[in-house]
Amino acid sequence: MKLSDQLIALGGIFIVIIIGFAIFFWLSPTSGTATSFTQEQMVQPDSAMTGTTTAKVTLVEWGDFECPACGLLEPVMKQIITTYGKNPQFNFVFRNFPLPQHKNARPAAEAAQAAGAQGHFWDMYALLYENQKDWVDSTDPRALFDSYAKSIGLNLTKFDAALDAGTYASLVNRDYQEAGVLALNHTPTVFLNGVEQTDSSLAALTKAIDAALK
Repeated sequence: MKLSDQLIALGGIFIVIIIGFAIFFWLSPTSGTATSFTQEQMVQPDSAMTGTTTAKVTLVEWGDFECPACGLLEPVMKQIITTYGKNPQFNFVFRNFPLPQHKNARPAAEAAQAAGAQGHFWDMYALLYENQKDWVDSTDPRALFDSYAKSIGLNLTKFDAALDAGTYASLVNRDYQEAGVLALNHTPTVFLNGVEQTDSSLAALTKAIDAALK
């Protein structure tokens, strides 16, 4: 084969390779997981929330009560609730994402939902995270959950009945399944108006919320 013919052949192969890569990247997802979602994907009508689904700004935490990183985030979220909780244009939502490796995460999530049924979700939310080290490895976390329920004035009979009946197991499982549909793979994952926030520090979230409220 002449040198000119060889060069032509190599050039053709090179072009085919470039076209192949172009088609591959064009057809492939940009990152494998989406980072922006609709309000309907983020929030369910029965989700724990500080405001309403019609709020202009919605902050969503997909969390696991046994997750150490979620526990570290709790003081930030507590301050966010203190600052914006009474603003009718702001809504903070918690979605359950109990990771399989955390044996007491689901019971804790059900305890929070049972407290929520009596109007004290956020009180239980705070207690579970603040006392995380006490119950995560407990063989009887229920006794501790009962003590938290008493401390915030819950009707313990109703609280225990809900946990015994597994009243909120399906809600927790639904949240977990929806996290899977959204391809979430870690906790906490925080979204502001459907857009994932890579920086969950108080300063960053406050800046983002203020900008969204304008």
